[in-house]
Amino acid sequence: MEKPLIVFDVGNTILEIDESKYGELSQVPKFWDNLRLLECSDITPWCFINQLAVKTKLSFSEITFKFNSIITGKFLNDMGGVISTLTAKGYDIYLLSNTNILHWSYFSQFIGNFYKHAFLSFDLGCRKPNKNIFATTNAIINCKNDKSIIFFDDDIDNRCEAEQSVGWITSEANEYKACMQVIDYFKPS
Repeated sequence: MEKPLIVFDVGNTILEIDESKYGELSQVPKFWDNLRLLECSDITPWCFINQLAVKTKLSFSEITFKFNSIITGKFLNDMGGVISTLTAKGYDIYLLSNTNILHWSYFSQFIGNFYKHAFLSFDLGCRKPNKNIFATTNAIINCKNDKSIIFFDDDIDNRCEAEQSVGWITSEANEYKACMQVIDYFKPS
């Protein structure tokens, strides 16, 4: 068996996200529904921000600032250490995230370029837990049957079925030691 491929969710797995900072934006009717549409590119960023501007009377730059303020830029649970260790050991690391172009443009500055590829809901046109996002990721990675994929996520209770349907091993990313134990368990002998 080869080394497993490692896939990380981004928000609240690698980087801290604080949705309470959406503040008044989240009170706009259909904010959460429209955010989900934005994450699948079913509405444009301009349309999303314009809807918020009409309802809140905030400028586009004020909305963008507030919208991106949920991204604190802090790595969680020594995930920076996990990523450094995995990179040094030659593991292939990928990202899979429900996100939108506005957030990705902002938070990509914090995470660097340690990953081989980022699979983003706004690029793929669907979000987790839709099985298609996992199947598409598998197809792009072109994963062989003898290679394990370990997915570290913060919301495993809501997604295990979809991930397991494509053969992924799912684990909660909660601390350095626990992540490394999962990876060590599945590494080649």
